[in-house]
Order: sequence, then C-alpha cells, then structure tokens
Amino acid sequence: MKECLKEKSGALISSYKVFNSFIDRDASGKPDVSGIFSTYCYEYWIKTRKTAPKKPHESFRRCLTAHTRGSDGRKPFAEDAEAKILEVLRQKKRWPCFEKHEVSI
Repeated sequence: MKECLKEKSGALISSYKVFNSFIDRDASGKPDVSGIFSTYCYEYWIKTRKTAPKKPHESFRRCLTAHTRGSDGRKPFAEDAEAKILEVLRQKKRWPCFEKHEVSI
C-alpha cells in the first residue's frame, strides 16, 4: 500500500490545496493554471489521497470540476483562476496530464 503525503500536522493535504499550489500568478496578479493540468500535479494529487482511487484519471477530473463549480460542498477557486480553468476544461483535447496515459479525458 502506498503512503499518502500529509501536512506536517499529520492531516491529509486537501485537493483544494494541491490544485491551488499549482496556480502561479504573474507580477500583475493574473493566474496561470497550466500547472494544474501538468503530469506532476496529477501524480502529486494521487499521492495525497488516503486510498488510491480505482479510476484515478476520472477521480482527478471529477474533483477538479467539482472545485471549479463549487459543487458537493467544495471550496471554489478564486474567480479569475476559475475562468482560466474553465477555458482549459472546455477545450476538446486531452489534458496534458493525461497525454502519457490511454484515457480520453
């Protein structure tokens, strides 16, 4: 069984914290959300789950979209970051984090 990554306090790292840690902002404060769609973010997110998801690609997608919508009681992203994430979600191509994998998300 894999060991999941935790905060120094021992608490699990939330998906929201993982995603936000991959949002960069330029000098003017505009968000760059490309890091969320990186393979590194995807693999890091998996390592922060208490138990490994059975369908990690689908779980990652569902979690990200839930945070983007603020549904299921999830904390939504900042409005400007949400807008940039939606631009990527609406594209009809495979996310960069899944390019090495045989999935059609």
